[in-house]
Amino acid sequence: QVDIGQPPEAVEYSRHGFYTLWEHILFATSLEDFNTAYEKIKAFFPQQTALLDYLETTYMEPQIVTQWATCYANRHLNFGHRTTSPVESVNRNLKSFLINGNSTIRQVIIQSINMIKSMEETINESRKEQKRRIKQDYLHRQWLGDARYNIAHLALTRVNQQYQVMLGAVDSRTHAGVPLTPCTNQFSTQMGIPCSHRLLVRYLDQ
Repeated sequence: QVDIGQPPEAVEYSRHGFYTLWEHILFATSLEDFNTAYEKIKAFFPQQTALLDYLETTYMEPQIVTQWATCYANRHLNFGHRTTSPVESVNRNLKSFLINGNSTIRQVIIQSINMIKSMEETINESRKEQKRRIKQDYLHRQWLGDARYNIAHLALTRVNQQYQVMLGAVDSRTHAGVPLTPCTNQFSTQMGIPCSHRLLVRYLDQ
């Protein structure tokens, strides 16, 4: 595995190494880390001119990079979705209902209705499972207030994770609180729920 802290001359070219550095670019949460990782990949693999030129002209164009890079995607409310996978899964689901690629328009409409009915059944079952898990995991957590009844299990899990981080910044009988890192507001912007910093403000106001 490539350590982006190493100097370029310490890294031998390998396909795995290039992919690892590309992952740093893809998942960098800040623009500074994104730019640093991109400069690293160019410094580590200067001999790969064709590949670097392809990345520059295909993915790094200003109007394109904002559509896939995490450091741009996390500036928008997307609940953690960064790809078109949910849409593609619906398309794949519809194809599974069609007999073949030569179906008539009438057949497509009928099968689309059948697909929607099947999806509704799946969603309803998922809702029942969500309610069961919420009742089991979160109804006893009074600090969540009305959120226990209004948001999904996954959102409650994310809030609880931020709550645990927040507690680490609070002085207690067993340990001294460690200050939180500066808030970037990315978590709340992207997920639509309070981050540890906002929870800390509410906690201290009690």
